[in-house]
Amino acid sequence: MKTILFSFIGLLTIQASWAKIIVGFSHESALNSNLLNAEERFWLNPTGPLNPVVGVTGSRGPLGSLGPFGGVLTQFFQSLGNWSEFSESLTEAQGPLSEMGPLFLASEFSQSLTPLQIGYDKLVAGGVLHSLGNAGALGPLGIAGPLGPHGAHGFSRDEDGHYKNEASRIVEKIKTPAGEFELYELYTKLPEKLDSSFAYFSETNDEIEVTFKSHKTQWINILILNEYDLDRFGISVSQTNLKSHLHSLTNAINIKAEAGTSITVKVKLLSSLHFMNKPFRLFVTGAPKFFEVSRPFQQPIQ
Repeated sequence: MKTILFSFIGLLTIQASWAKIIVGFSHESALNSNLLNAEERFWLNPTGPLNPVVGVTGSRGPLGSLGPFGGVLTQFFQSLGNWSEFSESLTEAQGPLSEMGPLFLASEFSQSLTPLQIGYDKLVAGGVLHSLGNAGALGPLGIAGPLGPHGAHGFSRDEDGHYKNEASRIVEKIKTPAGEFELYELYTKLPEKLDSSFAYFSETNDEIEVTFKSHKTQWINILILNEYDLDRFGISVSQTNLKSHLHSLTNAINIKAEAGTSITVKVKLLSSLHFMNKPFRLFVTGAPKFFEVSRPFQQPIQ
């Protein structure tokens, strides 16, 4: 029995060490490659939807301080306390957490669809506009979906951003008719252990490293957003040569990682034209079972 137990533990250790990032790209690496087609290069122009100020993922967009997250609306949802029992009734009535809701996009049936049926192929996992699509922070598994701070799960939030059930225990996952999903936390203080589904809003200009773990084989979108128009933040992933240190676009890195992979993201202040605090918003969004595409600008990770 001891030999079997030892072998089992050893197998787990070996499998964990083999877990790795398979492929990935950043906005910077895609732009610097010669592998974008004309349409993809058009979408990555500075006046497009990825503009760092007025774009969809810019400081004045829905993920910024002028949007619904982190302000009065988030405080309102936090003031509601725990209403998870009512959430179960909503799900039974075909609510947002049911198979009729947005989590349908993570179902097995959706994997049989074509890019045209699931949406514009630039927006799916691995596409050049991955950050804006269903597999990004604004998608059903992101901060704007039913698993986020304004979502239909009904769990209360503590001051650091953890979700808690009626027994005041921290909840990180939820089972729904569409499957089991990680809740999308909005942290103001990072915990020691992180999964691949969270946002972190920093009030300082500290350059930090954030390590999280992918519990499933999946594409992961890592997006950094400066709260102030006059700041620019960049990111890099330690285990790879991927970085996005652009001033003309929102910086993001998209990677496909195996289950059990630990990923470390470095956040760096690139420039600032003021002397106040330089807050940023980091969004990490895993998308297991999502429709994906393979494109030439994606880099295999050794």
